[in-house]
Amino acid sequence: MPLCSKMVKIGNNHYLDGAVTMPIPVDYALKNNYKNIVVVLTRDRNYRKPEISNKMKMVYKHVYGKYPKLVEKLCTMPERYNKIKEEINQLEKEGKIIVIEPDKPVTVSRLEKDKEKLKKLYEQGTEDMEKMIDKVLNIK
Repeated sequence: MPLCSKMVKIGNNHYLDGAVTMPIPVDYALKNNYKNIVVVLTRDRNYRKPEISNKMKMVYKHVYGKYPKLVEKLCTMPERYNKIKEEINQLEKEGKIIVIEPDKPVTVSRLEKDKEKLKKLYEQGTEDMEKMIDKVLNIK
């Protein structure tokens, strides 16, 4: 999570969460001709990321200004995420992937500390997977 995590330096390069550049890596799997692709989403089918506010864009520029390509990716993340969600829906309709996702909107924030809310979300995820287990185990 940008702003919450530190960059990791490997060699001469600095790295953050890969979701900044590839929010849901289904394209990678398809391009590499992987079979039996199962996409596990943490948000329901209708969730779309809201546009990033100008204030947040300014924060990204202030914090990561010496990494202009990173700032660009951070500022365009919602558009890219929303586009890939549409692609995932189409790929699922075409039978190219199986999607496991929450049945209802997730109301738990990324920084949630309420243990009861987290427990309920875990139980919801378990129930959602149980509904899909036969389909996943019988991939051809």
